Amino acid sequence: MGNLTIKTLILGMMQTNCYMVYDQNSKLGYIIDPAAQEDDIEQALNENGVKLLGILLTHGHYDHISAAKALSEKMNVPILAGSKEKELLQDARMNASQLFRKNCTLNADSYLADGDELSFGDSTLIVLETPGHTIGGVCFFCKEEDVVFCGDTIFRNSVGRTDFATGNMEQLIQSIKVKLFCLKDEVLLLPGHGEPTTVGYEKNNNPYV
Repeated sequence: MGNLTIKTLILGMMQTNCYMVYDQNSKLGYIIDPAAQEDDIEQALNENGVKLLGILLTHGHYDHISAAKALSEKMNVPILAGSKEKELLQDARMNASQLFRKNCTLNADSYLADGDELSFGDSTLIVLETPGHTIGGVCFFCKEEDVVFCGDTIFRNSVGRTDFATGNMEQLIQSIKVKLFCLKDEVLLLPGHGEPTTVGYEKNNNPYV
């Protein structure tokens, strides 16, 4: 991959994939889905000399946002989320933190819309609105590197569950077909849980789509 470096931290009780994404030359970058263990995330950032620009959330479920507030305060950086995810982020029942006997709520500092771009170094992350797993779920597409950080929208041979608040299976399948399956077959999909996959593989093998 060009100048983009991606490191995966598997964090929390749900083994969530938290991604550290940064430009190798400038060391500018983002954390995507800080699931838990903010001290471990901070250590990884420091060890790699990353200058953190912000925290990106693919969606607002507890197992993807648990460390966001603490990390944001420690590193003095903003939290960014999809524009339709505000209510879920602010409600412990809707974001499922109550299921784990927690009360995790937060406000994003900035809300993102479809097509918004976040540039750092030689790379740009393009926001793709992909509702279905949650109403405000988004993916982050780096066109220069042919990679999508897809949260719980799609997994290898599976898709995100839709039985939590604001979930909608019909909407999820539409999001995958319209926003992800239009990309090149070789585009790498980095999900919120489990192993990486590709657009081409999922087109041919995913039984849900």
